[in-house]
Amino acid sequence: MATNRSQIHRVAIALLALAVPAPGWSASGADLGWWAINRAVVEGHIVPRYQLLAQSTQALDAQLQRLCGGPTEVVLGMVRSRFVSAIDAWNGISHVRFGPVETDQRWYRFQFWPDKRGTGQRQLRQLLADQDKSVLEPRALARQSVAVQGLSALEMLLFPADEVEVMDFGTADSPSYRCLLAAAIGRNIAEMADAVQSDWTQVDRPYRDLLLDPQRAGRPSGDPAGPQFADSRSVSGELLRSLNTAAQVILDLKLAEPLGPSLEAANPRKAESWRSRRSLANVCTNLDAMEHLYDTGFALLLRESEESAQMDRDLTRDLTEAVSTCLRMPPTLLDDRPSPEQRQALEGLRRLAASVRTRTGAPLADELHLSLGFNSLDGD
Repeated sequence: MATNRSQIHRVAIALLALAVPAPGWSASGADLGWWAINRAVVEGHIVPRYQLLAQSTQALDAQLQRLCGGPTEVVLGMVRSRFVSAIDAWNGISHVRFGPVETDQRWYRFQFWPDKRGTGQRQLRQLLADQDKSVLEPRALARQSVAVQGLSALEMLLFPADEVEVMDFGTADSPSYRCLLAAAIGRNIAEMADAVQSDWTQVDRPYRDLLLDPQRAGRPSGDPAGPQFADSRSVSGELLRSLNTAAQVILDLKLAEPLGPSLEAANPRKAESWRSRRSLANVCTNLDAMEHLYDTGFALLLRESEESAQMDRDLTRDLTEAVSTCLRMPPTLLDDRPSPEQRQALEGLRRLAASVRTRTGAPLADELHLSLGFNSLDGD
């Protein structure tokens, strides 16, 4: 039984106890319900995660500056720890591919992956060979290739931990170009994260307002910060697409690529973060973020009637099981060639991811009367 207007209205009333529309905004029935769902996801899921990304990248930036001021094993260890925190924060929000993160290709500048042609590694090697000091100037890196600006490039400079040594970063009196480039990348990432957070919440016309009141907020023609929405329902469709695309990325890129079609064909070097040995940990973070997005918004609609509640139970079960299954595995499992038993466990996770992808696709869109629209991964 499809979710009806009375269901949406009941959910809206419940959510409005926690969130009140801005003065001058009015709607009723389904429109009010979609607004309430969007408000719950934006305020409870998206904005806090961009805040965490800004905080974690600022901490990474500070430690990288410290490293170049005096490289030691202890400081390098702290830099690597801050890197892990930053990539965790990114994986907790990278499923949101629209809005300010689209401006100036920020999404790809945060993390250029998958890099099937090895562009980032090749360009980084060239930068290290040339040692062009102009690239290190404030904001100069932002004008370089997206492949050398973000977390993927920084990972290549800091890892693998058993190959990259503290001496590679120079001395207190003479930091190496490798260290200075890593610090420039860290500064670039932190500046982007701060800009995205500001664009969502702090500028004169924050993107949050556009999502919560698309018809009144508007924006100047040609503004690159994401799609223009006709109404609250179309915003909800974009959020649903984010959920489904996240499942597709996990299944098709983060699991299928390194696992390959067979045990013999597995290729750990195709895993997302094999250098820092965080590939499966990234998948767990992605799944947890999906579960939180769904539970914060769309689950509230499905739980309003027994017919749609069964769909919620099925999807909630798959998401919960996928997260718990992932967390039970060693976080480095994708970064090495798996044993037959490990392969079997990973195949189980892949089946759960496939089920989540199916359930968050057409069945959920049809139940909610939303359109998934164009998937940015189609044709890649």
